[in-house]
Amino acid sequence: MKLIVDNVTLKLNNTVILNSVSLSAEQGVPHSIIGPNGSGKTSLLRVIAGVYKPTSGTVRIDGAGDPESIIYYLPAEPTVFPGMKVIDYLQIALGLRGLYGEKSIGEIREVLAEFQVDNYLQRDLSTLSSGERRLVYLAAAAATTRSVVIIDEPTAHLDLKWAITSMRNLLRHVQDKVFIFTTHDVNIASAFSEHTTVMSDGRVKASGSPREVYSRELLSRVYGVDLVEFTGPGGRRFYVPST
Repeated sequence: MKLIVDNVTLKLNNTVILNSVSLSAEQGVPHSIIGPNGSGKTSLLRVIAGVYKPTSGTVRIDGAGDPESIIYYLPAEPTVFPGMKVIDYLQIALGLRGLYGEKSIGEIREVLAEFQVDNYLQRDLSTLSSGERRLVYLAAAAATTRSVVIIDEPTAHLDLKWAITSMRNLLRHVQDKVFIFTTHDVNIASAFSEHTTVMSDGRVKASGSPREVYSRELLSRVYGVDLVEFTGPGGRRFYVPST
């Protein structure tokens, strides 16, 4: 299975948000999208998820049916209603039995435990910290049976331990899916994706494996900051600011 974004342009209020963007993401190959604020990352995910209709260009999934029925989209800040409990969110996000679906909470209890949110079911989401809420959202994404999972900023609000743990958990559960995520952390992208697309000003600046795409010159230019480069295990490159 492959998700293909073909020459997509998006205009909102006469402003070009995405300009002739093309990329592909394959089943079993985690794909990260990086770039500075306002580069078009979130808008691209919204186009893929069907939230926005592109002005021109297409999004298709080869080897699958209706995209709307197989895509699981987790935005950076999901809509949460006053008084919504964790179990309510999970029922809506996953269609669990008792609302309109076929699965039960018991069937995803193991996944919830991996993210250490299995004891939160009766908690009001508003009483959880931003990091705890994020773990609930990620647990739902890991538990979905849909074939395409796209997540905007999966490690937002998470400390270093849980950023790493959550990405490891996600990769284990989506290893047979098309998985696309955006991130502001270039090191998370380097560590946990096999393909990276670099965006700036609504355009794709580079796309390929992190080993092919990552360079201090490119990332310094895209982000507008001087970086120091380190090479980690397997030749993956990691970066810190030079000051």
